[in-house]
Amino acid sequence: SELNLEQQKFQIVNQFTKEKNVNIKMALALGLKHTQDPEIQVILNQALVEENDYRVKINIIRALNAYDYINSVENILSLIDEENPHVADAAIHYLGQSGNKEDSGIYREIASKMDSSFLKPKLYASFFKSIPYYYTKTRNAARYDIQQQLEKEQNNRMIAAYLTALSNDINSYELIFKNAENST
Repeated sequence: SELNLEQQKFQIVNQFTKEKNVNIKMALALGLKHTQDPEIQVILNQALVEENDYRVKINIIRALNAYDYINSVENILSLIDEENPHVADAAIHYLGQSGNKEDSGIYREIASKMDSSFLKPKLYASFFKSIPYYYTKTRNAARYDIQQQLEKEQNNRMIAAYLTALSNDINSYELIFKNAENST
């Protein structure tokens, strides 16, 4: 059953904003995902910008998955190039869960400009999860981007990560098969 915090939500968010103990603040942030109150989303977005502890930031991002995408996406996108890779990973995961087809081109553009790191294929995976099948030009462009990466990639884990990203694209089976064959 779904947790109902309607009567306590403002007490919880009030405690969240003034809490100093990181472990308690992390739990309070996650608890706030059980309400979709727009006022609380505003507070979570503000806390996401102001918070210094990466663990709390990650839990705020997780909580924001339950809220309206359009009111949080700018903050989330700004965290993709966050210095802390765990925060960046949580932001990319958010896009994979809550991403919007209208913004999928933005995800692809960011991914294509990223330095080669484990986050790049994850962002491509989020892109493929958010984009409809009929966005063929954008899908083809992303597939081409990944193909270029695969041709120069030497690290087997990175190759596997790119192939995992492609697994979210039905038209990539030939590319996946070809690269899987080459890596054995």
